[in-house]
Amino acid sequence: MKFHTLLVALAGCFIAKSQDTGGYQEIEYDPNNQQLVDTMNFGLQAAISQQYAHGILDTLNWDFGVVNSVQSQVVNGINYDFNVDISDAEEDIAVLDFVVNVAPDNKTKTLVSSSVVNFIDGEQD
Repeated sequence: MKFHTLLVALAGCFIAKSQDTGGYQEIEYDPNNQQLVDTMNFGLQAAISQQYAHGILDTLNWDFGVVNSVQSQVVNGINYDFNVDISDAEEDIAVLDFVVNVAPDNKTKTLVSSSVVNFIDGEQD
């Protein structure tokens, strides 16, 4: 009986731990949360530069529009997955998805990935 109780307790610890790390959780974007804003701005500039370098975006001059969603994932630090709208001078709109890792020191930020998931040409009627 004690062995069964130990197994149930261990299983409960494993389930609780698996909820702490691994999967992404939707979070609310708070423009008053300076750390989240700084993380988004870092990732936005790095993602635009990366997409420009890959020839996906034709200019580096994009303006931030709207945060569509933010998710967080506890890993070695925290991954933040941002989905944002950006626009350029020609009224093109791109939906940019990018992931930024904030290291456990809460200072070091790294662009993990980025992609343009939708592009609307502003010159179309």
